[in-house]
Amino acid sequence: MLKSNIHFKDADLGKIDYLLDYWRFDITDEDGEIIGFALNGGRRQPNLDSLQDAKKVINSLSEFKQAALSFCNRQGEVQDFCKGLGELVLDEVFMQNETGSFDFDFGLTEWEDASVIVHFVNDRPDGFTLGD
Repeated sequence: MLKSNIHFKDADLGKIDYLLDYWRFDITDEDGEIIGFALNGGRRQPNLDSLQDAKKVINSLSEFKQAALSFCNRQGEVQDFCKGLGELVLDEVFMQNETGSFDFDFGLTEWEDASVIVHFVNDRPDGFTLGD
């Protein structure tokens, strides 16, 4: 694991590390799963709008996660991509600079390199990207 020498201290989230061009921290969700968060920003601090947005997402994580999964279930291309490869598991949330814009990056339990990214705009699922 890479380590960062640049840190930002947030009163609510604690220490946030600058690593690989993003400000990064982990949370543990209600199921005990570790979810990574990545925020844009400069080398001195994360983008403060992204930081506030991240807190909003964390406070409603289960609702946003359910919205993303429901969105995936309505997309035939996503269903075809995932078929027979296990369950979608939330790995990381990428916060964008624009308020209400973020990406949920899901992996699949039976395909280590798979990625299903759900793009949120105005706090709603708005598109997806599939990758392996």
